[in-house]
Order: sequence, then C-alpha cells, then structure tokens
Amino acid sequence: MAEEQITENTEEKKEEAKTAGKQEQNEADFITAGFRFNTKEDARTALNEANAIRYLVPRIEGADKDTLLKVYKNALEARTFQTPVGLEYLHQLQNRLKKMGAAEEEIPPIQLYVNYTKMLRKNANPARQRVRPVAKKRKGPGLDRYTFSVLINIFLLILVIGMFFIALKSDNANILNYENVINDRYAVWEQELSEREKTVKQKELELKRQGIELPSYEDHDTESHVGE
Repeated sequence: MAEEQITENTEEKKEEAKTAGKQEQNEADFITAGFRFNTKEDARTALNEANAIRYLVPRIEGADKDTLLKVYKNALEARTFQTPVGLEYLHQLQNRLKKMGAAEEEIPPIQLYVNYTKMLRKNANPARQRVRPVAKKRKGPGLDRYTFSVLINIFLLILVIGMFFIALKSDNANILNYENVINDRYAVWEQELSEREKTVKQKELELKRQGIELPSYEDHDTESHVGE
C-alpha cells in the first residue's frame, strides 16, 4: 500500500513538472512586438498586423496629407488594426497628419472594440489564473485521460477548420488574406491617383489650347534658386 502511494505521488510530480514546462513555452508564444497577449490567437493576429504595417510603411512614405488621411480612414473603416500593435501604428499616423497640418476635426478618432474595464475585472489576478493546480487522477467509472484527450482534440480540430473557413470567406483583412486585401486597396488608391493626374493633364491641355501658358516645375525651381 505504501509503495503504491509513493508511486502515485511520483507520477503526480512528473505531471506537474511537465505541465509547468509547457506553460513556460506557451507564454513565449504569446509575445509579439513587445506585447504579451493572453492567447496564441491574439499574438498571431498582432503578428499579422505587424506584417501589414511593414508592407504599408514604404508605400506611403512620401504620401501627401490627403493621401495619408485617406489611408488612415480606410484602415479605420476596414478595422485592419485592432490589437495594441496596430492601434499604436494608427496613433503614429494621427500624429503624422497633425504635423502635416491636418485639423483635429479632419482626423477621426480610433475606435476601440474592447471593454477594458470588464476585462480588467475578469483578469484581476492573472498570476492566480496562470498557475493552476494539476488535477489529481480520479479513480472510478468514467472516461480515461486518453479518451478524453482524443475527444478534446477532435473538437478543437473541428473548431479550427471552421475558423479557417470563415477567415477565407471574409472580405475584411485577417490572418489569412491580409496581404491580398491590402494589395487590392492599394491598387484602388493608385488607380484614383492616376485618374486625378489624368484629369489635371486634360485641364492643362485645355488651358494651352486657350493660349494660357502654365509655368513648368523646372521654371519654378529655377526661380526659387535665383531668389535664394
């Protein structure tokens, strides 16, 4: 009887050590761009937003105020950024627009879709939630641990397949299709800019036909150098 008790205690300690090691490894998977997230899904979403930011930054580096404001508004309407990583980037765009002369009323505020007070109350003691005692083995009738684990894995697999299917069918930017969505939006912006340039050139041709000469950019630069 004593030997069985010692063996059972040893197995429980091994199980506790294994669980603690998995918790430490999982916590490392929850860190993205300096933020520690509560779930791996949130961390992946943040990583997706970080990749979207890296893709977008060089394409709007030299944009004027109107173009940058349009990019900012489109990102808000599409809810492209929802984690702290993306929200921080939107705040940077706000400051950049203000430095470029945009008025406060021109810049829409960043909408938050999370009830932080409710979340803080729920996670009032995160350390207690992270460290949970390992459930002791129960003896008696019922599902054994292996069968229960298989059922849980099947349920999670069905859930993940459903999430991937919904993500693939969604028109909004998400983990799976963010690059295609951003490419499409950027193509639309480029087309609009091209149409504006075409309209300006048509106006210039009309003015030239009427005998009105417009100063070229080279003349303007030359006059600027002479004035200096």
